[in-house]
Amino acid sequence: MSLFLPEGVLVGSVTDRDAWTGCTVILCPEGSVAACEVRGGGPGTRESDLLSPAASAPGANAILLTGRRRYRP
Repeated sequence: MSLFLPEGVLVGSVTDRDAWTGCTVILCPEGSVAACEVRGGGPGTRESDLLSPAASAPGANAILLTGRRRYRP
């Protein structure tokens, strides 16, 4: 898989194989605009309302993606 990154965008990730978890961070240049779509009956989102065009937030500094597998194989 290839990923195109606009100039100034940095991406990093870490995986803890013992705990079966990890995270990915996307650092955005100043003035970046972000949006999201939340689906499902019980989404685990936090602060996603700040991405609304009606919010007075200045933009996105970074995006953090985290996760954990529910079951070990």
